Amino acid sequence: MIGLSDGTLLVGSYDDDLHCRFDVARDGAGFVRLEQGAAFIDWRGIEWAAVSTYDPNVVEPADPQPLPLFPELEIEIRLN
Repeated sequence: MIGLSDGTLLVGSYDDDLHCRFDVARDGAGFVRLEQGAAFIDWRGIEWAAVSTYDPNVVEPADPQPLPLFPELEIEIRLN
């Protein structure tokens, strides 16, 4: 994953031949061109870039299950 100061988030992946390919996970202020395994960002003010390993929670946040407010009052329903 590559995060840029304009808000762009790129996710890189490798195919079976170890060729890298980038996809845009989040659009930023710059215009992104993806060509032959490279990502070009057309933006005049990229100040920093952060590179990290892939974490699916960053791109696809998990939906936590709601907790019961009063577990002692929960009624168990069984289908026969």
